[in-house]
Amino acid sequence: MTRVAACLALVAAGLLTVSACSSGQPAPAASKVSVTSAQPTGSPSTASPAPSPSLSTSPAGAALRVHISSAFIEEFDTPLPADPAQAKVIAGFRNAMVAWDQASVTLRVTGRQAQYVTGSALATLRKTVRAAAQDNLVQVGTDRLYDTKITSITGTKATVTTCDDGSAWNQADRTTGQTQAPVPVTQQYIFVTFYMVPLDGHWAYTDLTVTTYPDQRAKTCMQDARTGV
Repeated sequence: MTRVAACLALVAAGLLTVSACSSGQPAPAASKVSVTSAQPTGSPSTASPAPSPSLSTSPAGAALRVHISSAFIEEFDTPLPADPAQAKVIAGFRNAMVAWDQASVTLRVTGRQAQYVTGSALATLRKTVRAAAQDNLVQVGTDRLYDTKITSITGTKATVTTCDDGSAWNQADRTTGQTQAPVPVTQQYIFVTFYMVPLDGHWAYTDLTVTTYPDQRAKTCMQDARTGV
């Protein structure tokens, strides 16, 4: 979400406010960043509206950093699987996350998102983008997804789990550039489960669930990130 998917799903569920998803970086609440990221998809400062070839063709041993905008990076820290079928699932997972992120910096949902996000996940995305737009907040910093795994896969569905490190992630007012206040470290690490289905020749999100501290899975994510495991 990824921090995005995780936090925004909680917002849509009414479990958190948008500002409660802030990263807890040492920067004070009054710090400011450039948020030229909130431009229409396809502008020079945002990721391309078409799936980047690097998302599906990265070598099996390589991680991936995607510049969603001039102010926000999504980092996929787990390499693509060597198995072609599993690699296709993870490529879809990455493309769907980039599409989700693009909506979060432009504050609008377009046909681009519907290519990679469907069902309940698309409904959640629409709700969370509306919530962020009402607060005039866009994503900044770096969100890191790590320990990403396929826990089940068939011809018609797959489940992907990932840890989400939001320690370098934040949200900022897209007009003033002011970032959100810090939050405790226990809110910076989240365990997310993505449910995926084939859609028009690739894999797409259809639903997602978020697990937060003090659940042991979220604790493990935090421990692994802070110990460098």
